[in-house]
Amino acid sequence: ESEDDQSTATDNQLEFQPAEHQLGGSFQRFRLHMGRQYQDPTRFFEHLRPRLRDTVAGCLRTMTGLKLQLRVKVRFSKPSVNGPPNYADGYFNNSQRILLRGTPSIDQELDGIFQGIDNRIDGYCEGGSNWVVDEVSDAQAYVSNYQAVGGSSYIELPPAIAAKKAVVNVQNSDDRCFLWAVLSALYPASNNPQRLSRYIKYHDRLDVTDIT
Repeated sequence: ESEDDQSTATDNQLEFQPAEHQLGGSFQRFRLHMGRQYQDPTRFFEHLRPRLRDTVAGCLRTMTGLKLQLRVKVRFSKPSVNGPPNYADGYFNNSQRILLRGTPSIDQELDGIFQGIDNRIDGYCEGGSNWVVDEVSDAQAYVSNYQAVGGSSYIELPPAIAAKKAVVNVQNSDDRCFLWAVLSALYPASNNPQRLSRYIKYHDRLDVTDIT
């Protein structure tokens, strides 16, 4: 019976189940309860994709952003000189990935995650150890709340820095500190460079549409 034939009967069993909640729900762990094993990591990831996509989309309905890390369990085998094959388990994960609400394509982000883990599995097999993938049987997704740092308003410089008189600290009352800092560098004022009025006339020179 082929992998495709076997997967048809068990795909409906594949669903990420909440396994752990901490810090008031800002950290969550989900485990995929597999109905079968996969020998090919690529096939495993493709069957995993819709379940992980739905889990991420569901989390982004309650979070403005999240950090996602996926961990998969891989069983390796290699022949022995005398006797049955040797087996060993390995765990592989991606570097934490940030997804924001409104991410254009969750699938594109998942592609990067899957490729990163697949590369690590390949690297393990190609390291001269003679291990080959026997099965991929388990996946856990770790989700934590992510809040992007937003703009801020004027704060006084520490005395040691202010005394050097080498930093322009624009005295704004809005949340566009970054904009005013860039404008103060692009259009330096000849006197009183800390005054916001020196840069207001340049505020439309930069496109800050996607900067928050």
